[in-house]
Amino acid sequence: MSVIFGTTNTDGTGSASNLTAENGNAFDLDNLEIDHSSPYEQVGSLEIDDVILKYTNDHYGYATTYITNNGEWNADGAKELLIEYTGPDSDTALIMESRDTIRIDNFVDVNIHLEGSMPYEETYGASEELWLEIIDAKRADIDATDFDAQTVIRIATKSNGEHGEWSNMFNIQGSDTHHDEVQFEGSSYTEFNVSLNGGSDRFTSMLAPKESADQIRFVDGGEGNDEITIYGNSSDIEFVNFENVSLASGSSFTLNEEVLQNNADGLKISTYQDSMDISFSDDYDSITAKQQYDENGDETGYLDVTVSYDDADYHLVVQDTGQEWNL
Repeated sequence: MSVIFGTTNTDGTGSASNLTAENGNAFDLDNLEIDHSSPYEQVGSLEIDDVILKYTNDHYGYATTYITNNGEWNADGAKELLIEYTGPDSDTALIMESRDTIRIDNFVDVNIHLEGSMPYEETYGASEELWLEIIDAKRADIDATDFDAQTVIRIATKSNGEHGEWSNMFNIQGSDTHHDEVQFEGSSYTEFNVSLNGGSDRFTSMLAPKESADQIRFVDGGEGNDEITIYGNSSDIEFVNFENVSLASGSSFTLNEEVLQNNADGLKISTYQDSMDISFSDDYDSITAKQQYDENGDETGYLDVTVSYDDADYHLVVQDTGQEWNL
């Protein structure tokens, strides 16, 4: 695995993907010495200027690698971070364990490329799960298309505004073969373009409402049984190829024919709150809602809903919380 930080983008046209050992600062992971003296935690760290790479592994076998910029956010020299992992053979320092978290803090621009598998840990076995926690990033590119493990990505964004050509975009490609989870929170300026690809994936956005209708917030659930959790107003997000929608407390869900066309027939809508705020932004011909019963004749708590337009009918499975359907 390689970890490089620096600054290559000085005019809004570059990104962390341009970092190399020649134009940035590369951590030599072969020099990472792990202290095994404590029976409860193994610890090692490397430091270059204001950036610290710290590795910990507790007695349960859970490893965390912290990559932290202790300097000023957006300061020259440590704005960008590049991480590349191509399998166990590239990880001589065993930063990537079978159950690992990588936490990245205070970098403006982050680029992460993952492929191959995670190493098998003899004592605990391989859970094949990597957690990526990215704190206070303005933009990022994350590619896990060929990564043979489940990835949980949690991003807390930070922005100093639009500033012309300086991007607020997060591009994420999930694994083709494993379940992924992506969660956003943070700035109203943040944009994202997410493809979850294969597997049964989960997506959550808790971002502040968009500053402009021109901002891109798009997610494609891809193949599998995928779920999106809505915080705030669903019209802030364009989503396609999802089978399940979960509404958080205080959120509102706007339906129209385009949303129904772009997602699974039989889209399931549920909530953990007492009621749901569901509305339509276009004119449909009719709606029918029927109580759903299980094989024993008991109510399931869901309604089978059919929405008819002049050119097509669409089917929904909706939790029964007393929602008015204008029957």
